[in-house]
Amino acid sequence: MHPEAFGRGAAEGAKTDANVLVAPFSVFRGLNALSLGSAGKTKAEIDAALGRSDVADETWIRTLAAVDSSLNAAPETTFAGALWFAPDLKLDETFVQRCKETSRIEAAAFDFAAPNALKKANAWFARNTGRKIHNFLTELNPETRLLIADATTFKATWRI
Repeated sequence: MHPEAFGRGAAEGAKTDANVLVAPFSVFRGLNALSLGSAGKTKAEIDAALGRSDVADETWIRTLAAVDSSLNAAPETTFAGALWFAPDLKLDETFVQRCKETSRIEAAAFDFAAPNALKKANAWFARNTGRKIHNFLTELNPETRLLIADATTFKATWRI
């Protein structure tokens, strides 16, 4: 697995004058979920971006589960993920289970058109960031079919 290479590419794409924190492992986890739920050319392209073209799914799943458990065991470090999908979409149960096992990503139906959808999504971010981020999303398109959310928190001493 090559999250470092992926991270370098993500950092290059995020160059801006604004304060930006790119969490490559968070993006990596989301793309991993997409890989687990895709097939054919789409899966091959996602796997190539992740640097895992030559790794069998079962080996990949065991490795990511171990990495996720190890990182979540670190003091004051947490990773949370959600994959919200339109209620009329039916996701394969194996895919849902793999997301949960590899990256603690909970897959659930989400009504993006509901009047409280934005509030519900932002409540998830608040809950999963120790109430440090309250209004991460400013709007939700009611026609959204799938949304991958990730929250990473850590407490550390910064060195400059």
